[in-house]
Amino acid sequence: MADDRDVCEEVRIPLNEDQIVLTQHVTPMRIASSPGFHGLPSAALIKYPDGYLSVPKPAWELSLQRSQVNSIVTSIREGILVSGDKDDDFGPCHWLLIVFSWFILALTLPFSLFFCLTVVKEYERAVIFRLGRLLPGGARGPGIFFINPCTDTYRKVDLRVVSFDVPPQEILSKDSVTVAVDAVVYSRISNATISVINVEDAMLSTKLLAQTTLRNILGTKTLTEILCDREVISQTMQTSLDEATDPWGVKVERVEVKDVRLPVQLQRAMAAEAEATREARAKAIAADGEQQASKALKEAADIISQSPAALQLRYLQTLTTISAERNSTVIFPFPVDILSYLSRAHRNCSTTTESTKTAQSSAVAVVPTSIAGCSASTSLSPSTSFFSAGINFMKMENKLNVNDLRRPWENDRMWNLRKQFIMRNRRKMMKSRLICLSNVLVNIVVLGAGYDSKLTEKVMKMAGNLVDQYRKPIQQEAEEILKPKKNEDDSSPPTKRSRTDYDEYKQGPPGYSKWQEPAICAKQSMLYSLRAQLSILTSDGNPMQKFNRVCNIVKCVWRVHLTGTMCTLMVDDVVVVTQLYWADELQAKMDACSTAADILSREVLEVRRIGGGYELYTARGPNQLLESPQVWRLMSLSKALLRLKDHFLHHCSSKWRDEPLRSMHAACKQYKLCYREHRVKDVGMAERWIATISDVFIHEVKMRIGRNRHEDVNTSNRLCTKSIECLMQMPRQNPLIEHKNGELRIRYE
Repeated sequence: MADDRDVCEEVRIPLNEDQIVLTQHVTPMRIASSPGFHGLPSAALIKYPDGYLSVPKPAWELSLQRSQVNSIVTSIREGILVSGDKDDDFGPCHWLLIVFSWFILALTLPFSLFFCLTVVKEYERAVIFRLGRLLPGGARGPGIFFINPCTDTYRKVDLRVVSFDVPPQEILSKDSVTVAVDAVVYSRISNATISVINVEDAMLSTKLLAQTTLRNILGTKTLTEILCDREVISQTMQTSLDEATDPWGVKVERVEVKDVRLPVQLQRAMAAEAEATREARAKAIAADGEQQASKALKEAADIISQSPAALQLRYLQTLTTISAERNSTVIFPFPVDILSYLSRAHRNCSTTTESTKTAQSSAVAVVPTSIAGCSASTSLSPSTSFFSAGINFMKMENKLNVNDLRRPWENDRMWNLRKQFIMRNRRKMMKSRLICLSNVLVNIVVLGAGYDSKLTEKVMKMAGNLVDQYRKPIQQEAEEILKPKKNEDDSSPPTKRSRTDYDEYKQGPPGYSKWQEPAICAKQSMLYSLRAQLSILTSDGNPMQKFNRVCNIVKCVWRVHLTGTMCTLMVDDVVVVTQLYWADELQAKMDACSTAADILSREVLEVRRIGGGYELYTARGPNQLLESPQVWRLMSLSKALLRLKDHFLHHCSSKWRDEPLRSMHAACKQYKLCYREHRVKDVGMAERWIATISDVFIHEVKMRIGRNRHEDVNTSNRLCTKSIECLMQMPRQNPLIEHKNGELRIRYE
């Protein structure tokens, strides 16, 4: 009976729970159920009204049978009815097709084997349909499995977590505020079979459902809750989406709100509210700080009032702080208590019984004595030491190393005049102002420059008798030269002296003397006056305006002649500079004025008569070779090319390498230059592409004839890139080379 009882025992498997219940004394066992399932389909309840599947116990105890039962239970829970009725099995036609397909596979072996084996990866599952019906056991995988391509179809499902963005949704919150909210959802396929059978596209449906869920949930929240309770909103959305997508076999892992964008007007209102709150808090803190500072100052004042010497020490500390800064103004704090001692001494001296006039004179005479007496006393010693410290500080500030101010091109007489002027007035004004006025004095007295009448009167008043002291030796030398010799015999016939006996005639080219014409002296003096005026002007600003200003002061006229490619600047009738002309007339005049200012700033200036005109020869020092105006013909063009080089050096290379032609034309337009590309036919089927900037040869490339338009564009870009690289290799000293045929090329470092 015991054996019969064991045979009759059955295992009852609940279809909607995870617990297995036995009919008799058998320990409960657990089976794996589908994740996320919360009930049975209606069709399964019709087949199994009590909700249990009965399996004989011996069959259940076999591991193979147990796995088959588990697959049956899984199929039932997924909504697929499993029954042994004949009307649910395959019909004769189905079996005929299956047998025929296997026969074809057998005939086509081994070629058909490649179409029958399918591999499913670890994160995938395959749902197989045979003749349109789902095979028992649910999804297959991972691993390799065999299918019949004639009767079986399968669909792979990815079980990995997929993230997607919910587009920004315009939501009207509970407190009637329109906000734009977007989110991100992380989900995965939990049941591959249900996701294929119950819904066409599980992920697309989940995305659309996430948008509506986001609007529905946030519509019940206020703006404050949306901004502050993001975690609660994310948890609520996850729960809602998980419940809704469970019949589709989708598990929502996580939902996060990414951004909440408020309207601009609301942002301004909230910012104004926050700013007002911070300002109120700042004012309260500042008021509290002022109150505490006032208490501390009151306590410090009480302590200082108890000791008179503490106030003087405080003065000394302030003076030390001021002296540490680089200020040109010295503040001398006068001791406050010295007035009390002076008034006390005056009262002691005014007790005499003399007359009013005698009393006043005695009072005036007694004051220094009283001060001297008070300085010897103990009570006034801090004040007196403080006063002497202030005087020493002023002396230290007025120390000036005059010898460092001498300019290289000044002779001894000019320097002595400036030096005496600076030493005489060094305590009257600031150092920079004093040096400027000393230069003005030299320009007026030595070079004959003209200034405003007020400035001239002020400088001459400050100079005093220095002008007479400067002119007196010159007058004495002139008188000695003009004074006739006493030992000269008038009876003897006059002798003609050779012009070569004088040292001044021995300088310069043969047959030339700088003293042979008085006009040369006047023109040279005029140019020195121009240099003096230019030396006190700043280097910034428009060079044409600066030249107009100094020429108006010196009473001379400057003009520019443009002939072909040459630009010549003349002051009166003296040629100062001759240089190339490549841009518009205004730019040529500005470049000529700038170069002329550099030429006039040289130490040695000499006017020579060349042909029927005058030219200015200059040198940097007295022992250097004089240079003609034609030496400067390439200066302006060299400066422009160097500025173009600095432009590309200071810009990122990736900017001009992407669009070299556009960058080159923009830079040349900025610096008044012209970039051109010339095509010259070469030997055979070749031609040369030459790049020039204002007629200066930069670079060339050789190409074949008969290219298309696209190749020409690439050639232009490559030529322009090479030209920029050549410019960046150009040296700063003498960057241009002029060949005998007049061709200009750049020099490479």
